This record gives sequence, C-alpha cells and structure tokens, in this order.
Amino acid sequence: MDHASEVAEDYVEAIDDAIADRGVCRAVDLVSHFSVTHATVNNTIGRLQRDGLVVTEPYQPISLTTKGK
Repeated sequence: MDHASEVAEDYVEAIDDAIADRGVCRAVDLVSHFSVTHATVNNTIGRLQRDGLVVTEPYQPISLTTKGK
C-alpha cells in the first residue's frame, strides 16, 4: 500500500511539473519521464482517475483535480 501511495505521489508531481513546464501533460510525457511502457502509465493513470486525483479522456491531456493538486 505504501508503494502505491508513493507511485501515485510521484505521478501527481510529474503531471504537475509537466503542466507547469509545457502547459499540458500527456501520457507520452510520463512514459518518457519514468522510462516505463504506455501500458504502465495507462494503468497508473486509471488508478489515479479512480481515486479522483486526475481527469483525462482517451487521446486527451491529463489534468489534476483539486484533490490531486
């Protein structure tokens, strides 16, 4: 459970940094940042979305919710 929380925190921080740097965060940014596969990013983003930390739609940027910020 601690690892999952740590991963979620890392992703939320990376999303926030990407938005601050480029104005947008896409899954490919996270693939590059973490050196993982698209499937790994998609699974993690799905968990973050389920937990109410991010919002996204297929082929759309990833945004943080108020809870995610």
